[in-house]
Amino acid sequence: MVKVDIEQEPELAARHGVTAVPAFVVYSGGETKGSWVGAAPKQVLEQKLAACLR
Repeated sequence: MVKVDIEQEPELAARHGVTAVPAFVVYSGGETKGSWVGAAPKQVLEQKLAACLR
C-alpha cells in the first residue's frame, strides 16, 4: 500500500487518473484490478479490496 500526496506529485496522480481524494487503485501483476473514490467504513473498504484480489 502506498500513500501519495497528490499536491506534491500531480504528474503521478494524473498518470493514474486520480482526480479526487481519497482515491484507491488496486494493482496486481502490473494491471489495475479495481479503483474507487471516496471515504467508506472499514468493512466496505475490506469488501472492495477483497473483490479486487479474487
